Amino acid sequence: MQPMDRQQTFELLYDNYFNSKEWWMFICPLETNYLMTTIENKYFSGDNNKHFHMITFLPHGAIYLARKSYITRSEINQVLENGHNHTVKQQYQHNSTSGDVFFLRTVEFDDVFFHEVQNGLHDVHQIRCGK
Repeated sequence: MQPMDRQQTFELLYDNYFNSKEWWMFICPLETNYLMTTIENKYFSGDNNKHFHMITFLPHGAIYLARKSYITRSEINQVLENGHNHTVKQQYQHNSTSGDVFFLRTVEFDDVFFHEVQNGLHDVHQIRCGK
């Protein structure tokens, strides 16, 4: 693995996942990573694991990407409802895609992480649109 800088990370996220209709994106502060482990173990074990990706985003947490054809919104909601110790916000949806972004937070400080990701994706969108 080769580390990517901030710009490379957001370009990869935007081009390969966010701007696609095929992936769920989860922005997960450290305290909520256990929910992604639950999703990975239940829906993406074995050969399906190649459809579940994690990008570590230190010091805040990680961004997880899950192919929609392997887990439905209903199944995601079930895992999140069983998690109880967090608030889930669906904060951002790009108007040209049906892709969904879930932001899991436990405290308001986690908003910093969300806004960093949101701003990074927005910056790449502006570049791709020539603005």
